Amino acid sequence: MNEPISDDILFARVCDGLATPEETAQLHRRLCEDPRALDAWLAYSALHTELAAGAALATEAESPVELAAHLRRAVSV
Repeated sequence: MNEPISDDILFARVCDGLATPEETAQLHRRLCEDPRALDAWLAYSALHTELAAGAALATEAESPVELAAHLRRAVSV
């Protein structure tokens, strides 16, 4: 069996769509076993979603200043 991968790496691989079925199963076990891992996953996935939304807005923004203002508002909520 392969050595377990750190939570941070698993989070990134799952969010980026790069996780193998084994890695996805490993993350699922971690989230079921450790409430702190679940809390960390929820925070990580929320941040990932915010950043992805910001990247999508970057293509629509009129200027970098406008994008930065939007991201500041999103993060301060």
